[in-house]
Amino acid sequence: MSTSKNYLNCLLGYLWLAIAASNGAAAAEPAKIDLQLPLNGKEFTTYSIEFSATNESACIAGTDYDEMGTSTGRLLLANLAGNSVRWQKSIAVPDGLAQLIPVQCLVGTDRVYLLANVDTSSSPPQARTSTYVMAFDMHGKQIASTRMQEAQNQYGYVMGLNSDGLTVVGYTRSNEGNGEHYGTFTSTFDAALRRRGTAVTRNTGAYTGPIGVRLVGANVYLIGRFFGANVTRDDLGKFAASRLVAAGGYSWSTPIDLSDNMRFKFSIMDDGTGYAIGYSSAKTTVARVTPQGKSLSAMTYPSRYCRTNTLASHGDGLLAVRRPCSGKTNGLVFVDFKAGQERLITAVPDNPVYVASHGTAWAVMASDKKGKLFLYSEMAGEL
Repeated sequence: MSTSKNYLNCLLGYLWLAIAASNGAAAAEPAKIDLQLPLNGKEFTTYSIEFSATNESACIAGTDYDEMGTSTGRLLLANLAGNSVRWQKSIAVPDGLAQLIPVQCLVGTDRVYLLANVDTSSSPPQARTSTYVMAFDMHGKQIASTRMQEAQNQYGYVMGLNSDGLTVVGYTRSNEGNGEHYGTFTSTFDAALRRRGTAVTRNTGAYTGPIGVRLVGANVYLIGRFFGANVTRDDLGKFAASRLVAAGGYSWSTPIDLSDNMRFKFSIMDDGTGYAIGYSSAKTTVARVTPQGKSLSAMTYPSRYCRTNTLASHGDGLLAVRRPCSGKTNGLVFVDFKAGQERLITAVPDNPVYVASHGTAWAVMASDKKGKLFLYSEMAGEL
């Protein structure tokens, strides 16, 4: 009896260890969704991944390019709670125009919104750009669309949900002789995308791409290359960060000392902190501007990654998808400000191309060796 009892206890112990190991492995592995994108070509460029307020869903906006260079805008709604795609659809270029470039998607309680810039021509010298907002129900049916016509050329920066509709912020550019004129605008709409009042315009200059921008409450935070209200066409602008009041007004601007020799990626996080990350001479430099407009000392560390695709906040650092200086496989890295370095994250086995976060949740779009796209997500923040 004693031998049988010992055997049973050992067996139960092994079973317990196996279950614990299994649960631990499951907790460490992010959920995986096959996005099932029917790509026309071999390249999908992601412009936006945004979580719903509860992190149960996420929208994805991007562009599929075929072999001839023709683009097709696409919008997806993923069910993160159920590890599935609710719907995905191609977005027709509106009003007979030539080309649509998604800027941002947004998931509301009963709507999915898409902000896009649409060109009149696929040839840049002749093209004029307008900003559109489209609304879809939770089944993917388009229910509203509106075109903003604020200036000769306008470009949407960002949108955010307000109490009963949508706020859109963007910039305008017009040409006159050898000069260019820049400004920003804020427009508000109800849930059916009917305009509320007139647009708030600021003829005081604007940030242009590459840029980081985010609506945080009543404020608009921006970081990147700034051009004054009236500049010559050979003006190179300057690096800076700003906070504007969405409804009109100005809070602060802070110059940032960045090298023009670096290719920077700019981003604003949920709390309004601005980041610039660049690479030169085998080192990465990360600059930060607080929500109060204070420019912090830049952090520099050795790195084998030359470019950055996307940035997302995570705890006391950043998640970043970065391109290696040599090789084809991107790296998902955690930029650790306490340690003053970055470390490779191996939770996503495929090639990462885009990262996003909301609170403790994060998601990474990645492609396998055949170019098939998957969305990996983790709600608890584990890496």
